[in-house]
Amino acid sequence: GTPLAGSTDSLIVLPTGLAPGKHVITWDISKFDTIGGEPWAVPSASEKVEFLVLGVEASIDQNKLFTGQGTTLRLKITGTDEAIPIEFENKTPEIIEMEGGTKQVINTTGGGENSVERGVKGLKRGKFDIKYKLTLPPCPCSPQETQKTLADEEERWKREGMGGTTSLVAPTDEQLETIADTESKECGIIRTECEKLETRVKQIIDRRQKELRECDELSGSAKENCIARVHKIYDSFIREEQAKRDKCFERLRECGERERNIKPPVSSVPDAPETTKKKTECDKLRKECAEFQKIRDNLVSALKQKQLQCEKFGKDKAGIENCKQILKSYYDPLIKKAQDNLDDCRRRLASCSDELRKQAENPPTPKEKKEDWDVLARTCRDLELNWKTLENDLIRDLRECQTQNPNDAKAEDACRERITRSQKPRLDEVKKMLDECRARLAKCKKEDE
Repeated sequence: GTPLAGSTDSLIVLPTGLAPGKHVITWDISKFDTIGGEPWAVPSASEKVEFLVLGVEASIDQNKLFTGQGTTLRLKITGTDEAIPIEFENKTPEIIEMEGGTKQVINTTGGGENSVERGVKGLKRGKFDIKYKLTLPPCPCSPQETQKTLADEEERWKREGMGGTTSLVAPTDEQLETIADTESKECGIIRTECEKLETRVKQIIDRRQKELRECDELSGSAKENCIARVHKIYDSFIREEQAKRDKCFERLRECGERERNIKPPVSSVPDAPETTKKKTECDKLRKECAEFQKIRDNLVSALKQKQLQCEKFGKDKAGIENCKQILKSYYDPLIKKAQDNLDDCRRRLASCSDELRKQAENPPTPKEKKEDWDVLARTCRDLELNWKTLENDLIRDLRECQTQNPNDAKAEDACRERITRSQKPRLDEVKKMLDECRARLAKCKKEDE
């Protein structure tokens, strides 16, 4: 019979005379451009699509189908030795009777003689019609996921803060001005990177939402398959990008805390020449460390992404491991060198910061009083912004536990407990620092009055 394409996620045009069996279409991916991403190269790797062509040959001896007589309907499958499910439907039950019922699903035998047989019996004279088709799942996804409507998806995006708005508390103009005044070049570089990642996540989510809206214009199984395909393409990709974004914002928070610990008290008294020189040296080191960290993080991220491609496109386990080893042999020395440079830079920066602190360890003069109050006020505002961000992150993640486990209360509780245990200590720590800062600020303000 006519070969059938058995691909779950690709439309394959079958050339004339294509033999049944497994076929692979490959093309070079020396440069692969992701959505809004950067081109990258994978040594000895290629893009590929695998599909299975099945030959189905049906036979029945019509000469034995006189009224009251029976024979055997036989389907022979070529192209695979695996047992596969076949759905039979007798469209003319008043003319012919089929063993097992009018509509049924039965697996083939598998093996070299991969076939399936059904007994049939003639009831009366006439033209009979028995349909058969493969009943393989339309895609590798769960039935619950495919049954979701677009409205369900939009509600989930709103709960997760993944739509047109974000669940993070936007800083006020005053807070942005404060951040700009106190932020070092290193933190500024990280902030720019985080903003780009945030924009990228929103763009990918918007693209997924657009394609899901297009799916909603379909109906029946076509709609379900379309929604499932979109989820398969985008969901894991979005989670990876969100992880990168969250990691970046964590680095930004750490950078801000590090800056507050390193910077000496602000003074209206001009710095001594040696202090000015030391500040310049520390600022230069800070920028140098930020560059080394960016290089290392980019290399680690590139290795991880390319190894994921190995798993996605590898033909077998040995091929996947070989692909990963090739990548590791190339990237590991580069990552180690970048990490060594970063460690050395951080040691020099810590030493520079210690010397700067020693130069600043003098009792404050009356002229420094107002400046100290301003620094403390900015610190409290930064801590408040940090605390609100962490609080919103916790709320978002707890809501996601409910979304991920809609029908499993036990799994939802376990997820909530894990998230709370992981994030609550840090939230409490920042809240304690904020309360202490506010108390010091109130005391300072009272003394100043």
